[in-house]
Amino acid sequence: ASDWFRDEGFEFFDYKYSTNLLKSVNAIKKALLQLAINHLKDANVSEDAKHIRDIVNIIGKQGSMERSIANNQYHFSYYGELSDVLEYINKNIDKRLTLKDISSYLFTSKSNLSAQFNQVLNMGFKTYVDTLKIATSFEQLLTTDYTISLISENLGFSNASSYSKTFKSYVGITPNDYRSCSKYEKDIDMDYESHIDDSLEKINHLIQSKHQYYQEKIEYNIYVDSQTEEVVEPYYLVLQINTIEEIKLLFLQDFARPLHRENSSLMYYLKVDMRDIKDQFTVYERQLMFEYIIKNNLNVIFRLEDLRLVNFLESNYEDVMDHFKANNITVNEGHELSLVFDLDEIDLKTIYRVILKIQHKTSRFSFGLEISKLLNDPVLFKTLESQINRINFEFLYID
Repeated sequence: ASDWFRDEGFEFFDYKYSTNLLKSVNAIKKALLQLAINHLKDANVSEDAKHIRDIVNIIGKQGSMERSIANNQYHFSYYGELSDVLEYINKNIDKRLTLKDISSYLFTSKSNLSAQFNQVLNMGFKTYVDTLKIATSFEQLLTTDYTISLISENLGFSNASSYSKTFKSYVGITPNDYRSCSKYEKDIDMDYESHIDDSLEKINHLIQSKHQYYQEKIEYNIYVDSQTEEVVEPYYLVLQINTIEEIKLLFLQDFARPLHRENSSLMYYLKVDMRDIKDQFTVYERQLMFEYIIKNNLNVIFRLEDLRLVNFLESNYEDVMDHFKANNITVNEGHELSLVFDLDEIDLKTIYRVILKIQHKTSRFSFGLEISKLLNDPVLFKTLESQINRINFEFLYID
C-alpha cells in the first residue's frame, strides 16, 4: 500500500489512519466494489489503478493523522482487562515477547491470558504478536536498506530465518521477495472459494447491485418557503460542553459571563450523561447551576439518554423557579430548557411519546433531535423526514 501512497505524494509511514475521520465513505465503497468487479471478471490489473488512486487520495487527505499525535491519543481501555497487556505489547514490540514472560510480568496465568486473547480479539496471543511485528517491519523493509538480519533483530525475532519464515506464513512470500515486488504485485491473496458458500454468480449480482446504488446520483432539493417578510435565521451557534468540570467552570465559576448577549442565538449543549450530573453534583451545586442558567436567561440543551431522568431535571428546575417566585426575584417567566434526543439511543416513536408526556406536565421544555448519523444515510433520512416534520422539533442538531 505504501507504494501507492508514495506515488500520490503521501509519506505513508509518517501517519496513522482512521476510518472515523473519513467523509467520502461512499466514494471508497464505490471504488472497492469496482475493484471487486474487475477481480471477478479477471480484468487486467492496470484497470484497477484509477480506483486504487481514488481510494489512496481520499484516505491520504481525509483519514490521516500524524503518527506522534495518534500515538499520544490512542489508548487500549476499550479492550477491558486486556488493555494493559496490549499496551505493553505495543510499547515493547521490538523485544522478544512470550506468553510466559508477559503473564509473569502482569501477574496473571498463561491460560487466562491466552483465553482473553481468543475471547476479545478472536485470535491467539502468538498470532497477534506475529502480525503486529510483521506490520511494523514493513516500514524498515520498504524505506531503508537494512539487511533482513538487522530488521529481524530490531523486532525481537530470534534470527533472520525466524523472521523470514513468519513473514512468509502471513504474506505469502519472503521479505526479500516482497522488497523487490512492484506495487501491483504486493497483495495478500485469499482463496475466497473456501470462505464463502454462495456461488460466484450470486456474489457478482450482489456486487453489481451495490455498485449501481453508489453510481446513482441522488439529489435532494430543500426549499425554505416563508409567507412573511421576516428574516430567516435557521442556525444557532452551539457551544458543546463535554465534561462535568467544564459545566462547573461555566455555570458555577462564571466563566460563561463573557459570552452573555441579549437575544443571543448561542446555545450551550451539555453533551454529558445526565446521570453524571445527578451523581457528581451536590444538591447545592445543582441549585446554583439552575439559578445561574435562569438568571442569565441562557439557552441550555441537555442530552437525554435515560428517559427516567426527565423528572429529575424538571424537579430541580421547578424548585429553583419556585425559589425565585417566593423571594420576589425577577426572572424570565418564559425561560425554557431544551432536551435533545439522539436516534442512536432512542427510536423516533418513543421520542414522540416522551415529548407528549412531558408537554402534558409542563411547558418548560423545548425539544431537538440530533440527526448527524442521518446525513450519512440519505435513504433513511428520506424515510424518516415526514415523521420528523410531524413531531415539529424546535431545532435539529448536526455535529
